[in-house]
Amino acid sequence: MAAVYFLSVVLLEVPSGWASDRFGRVHLLRLAAASWVAAYCLFLLADAAFGANIWLLSSAQVLVALGFASLSGTDASFHYDTLEAADRAKEFERSEATISRNAFIGTTIAAIVGGGLGSLDLVFPFVASALAALYQLRLATRMVEPARALADTSANGHDVSAKEGGFNPVADSLKALLRKGTAGRALRWLFLFMIVQQPLEGMALDLMQPWLSRLADTSNWPVSPALASGFMVAILSLVGAVSAAKAHALRLRLGLRTALSALAAIEAAIIAGMALFNTVWILPLLALRSTQAAAAPVLTTAAVAPMISRSERATFLSLASLAGRLAYGLTLLSLGQIGNQDTMFRVAAALGFALFVLLFVAGLTSGRLDDKAQP
Repeated sequence: MAAVYFLSVVLLEVPSGWASDRFGRVHLLRLAAASWVAAYCLFLLADAAFGANIWLLSSAQVLVALGFASLSGTDASFHYDTLEAADRAKEFERSEATISRNAFIGTTIAAIVGGGLGSLDLVFPFVASALAALYQLRLATRMVEPARALADTSANGHDVSAKEGGFNPVADSLKALLRKGTAGRALRWLFLFMIVQQPLEGMALDLMQPWLSRLADTSNWPVSPALASGFMVAILSLVGAVSAAKAHALRLRLGLRTALSALAAIEAAIIAGMALFNTVWILPLLALRSTQAAAAPVLTTAAVAPMISRSERATFLSLASLAGRLAYGLTLLSLGQIGNQDTMFRVAAALGFALFVLLFVAGLTSGRLDDKAQP
């Protein structure tokens, strides 16, 4: 089922970004909410009426993937479009940080509530998720495109026949990456970071459970690995909330490139720590795993948004997300071929170090990104 979801997200990522740029953000936000409502209804139907029917479950996974793909790049683009229309684009980074912080707090609450409902009956979390998706759909139906963004969308539609290649935000996004000069180098480095961050973040998360299990086996914990993992998820969400709130201050203090490089270094250090040590003293390091997941999207989106035109913004972010998912998929495929767990941890650590070095070396020629003075 996880494979159905992952493959569906990869296939839908860029088309959804193109649709967002071509037809407007609100349509995709509504599609995301409607997809999740339908998905959770299918989950409930598969369990209640058909005994976990494989086709209903697969369809539900595709709809969940459609929701996430529709939201990817569109939510941040809609946020930036709204602020830009109100001549408040400079507030985007701080506002995005607040949204990310609240999302991590919401994840913490949802995990606690979902765990409590699941202890009563596993059907209840799906019912609660369906109700939450319904409320999200209600909110999405009340959203409207910002006046300036709506005018741009109409203009793009009008210009399709006039432009010699038509409206093609994918090609425009790739052209932006090939742009010469400082801006082009900076954009290419940010694109590289958005690719690299997914394998780093994913390995730090996926290796945590086997590492905790190994630690529990060797340390005679009185707590089960599952319970320990649950506590870690709660702690990670709280650390993520703090990290998101501090993202703007981190960029002001260190500069954008240094701040992003530091976030990548934390993930690489976590992977190396799990590979080298089997002790409870590594747990505080593991608690930092959500720092990059919380702060990096805020900083990268805030940096990329002004550098990309509205007609290609969601497509560009979707392309970066797609490339990152593919890189992470190849990483998982490679690690999955390793039979010995200790060897797998060492290979992951070496790969994490190599990705950080690649990012650091590329940053030496990335142009000016250290904008500490920018408010």
